[in-house]
Amino acid sequence: MTPTESTELNSHFQGQVQRLHQLTMYGQWLFAVFLWVSLGSWSLWQLRYPISLMVEYFTWSAVFYTLVFQPLPVLGLSICILRTLTLLTWQIRLGFWGLPKREQYRLEEKVRRIQEQGAKHWLWKWVCEPSMRS
Repeated sequence: MTPTESTELNSHFQGQVQRLHQLTMYGQWLFAVFLWVSLGSWSLWQLRYPISLMVEYFTWSAVFYTLVFQPLPVLGLSICILRTLTLLTWQIRLGFWGLPKREQYRLEEKVRRIQEQGAKHWLWKWVCEPSMRS
């Protein structure tokens, strides 16, 4: 195998790794949107009266009583907010420092497993097939 062929194979493989990373991020954001649509909307609906009171007369005691007497909606809203903040932090970190080595290795191993299983793997057509056409 010539160095040019090796470089082409490596660039195809890295393209597959990049596609898998993009799919992973899309899945994470889709899950966050699902959380907001389901759990977040339910939580906001349950907290509509305390929120309306706090909009008119904001006091820290109103916040405290909402946290104490409405624990499930507050927990649901907290889960949605924390999931979104986690994803935003991860995206910012990727923008500044790039993909960590450990994550890169994990994605490469996952692509190798997808390649080994071939078309039987459910991610095959999104990760490996586009490089087969080019």
